[in-house]
Amino acid sequence: LYDNLTGLYSRNILDARLREEFQRARRYDLPLSALFIDIDAFKSINDTYGHAEGDRVLAHIGRFIRDSLREVDFPVRYGGEEFAALLVGTDAEGVPIVAERIRLAVKSLEIDECTLTVSIGGATIVPSADRKSSDFIELVDRALSAAKDQGRDNVVVRNSDARPAASPERSA
Repeated sequence: LYDNLTGLYSRNILDARLREEFQRARRYDLPLSALFIDIDAFKSINDTYGHAEGDRVLAHIGRFIRDSLREVDFPVRYGGEEFAALLVGTDAEGVPIVAERIRLAVKSLEIDECTLTVSIGGATIVPSADRKSSDFIELVDRALSAAKDQGRDNVVVRNSDARPAASPERSA
């Protein structure tokens, strides 16, 4: 149920929760949003500082993600250095705000003068009978890939039409 290292939910229950929230959002015509969060260059942290320090970084980032979300949201350790979050009832305007809050919180964590960064992809959908939750997850994953392709330490958010949503100005 929980990832022991980060205290977040583990990936194995994400699918069930996604199905529940997807159905609820469809029933009530509400937006459902999600984020995929990937720690940039995490392998170099493990290689340079060791796996114990890498584990501490994962725990810190898990806490930053959890603290950046509301109680109704669903933070997940997706695997390795990847995290996910279901943002229940959050619309397209709210997603980049939450993502930037997480990005900046992580960037404030330094290890031996090494600044950590994350790439974040997000998406919002109002589920309908002709949409599947797997298509939604694919949209979020494509947004994460776009964030990485744009140089990492980035946030890319897409709506259900796959058009980029406005991103708030960075204050870094």
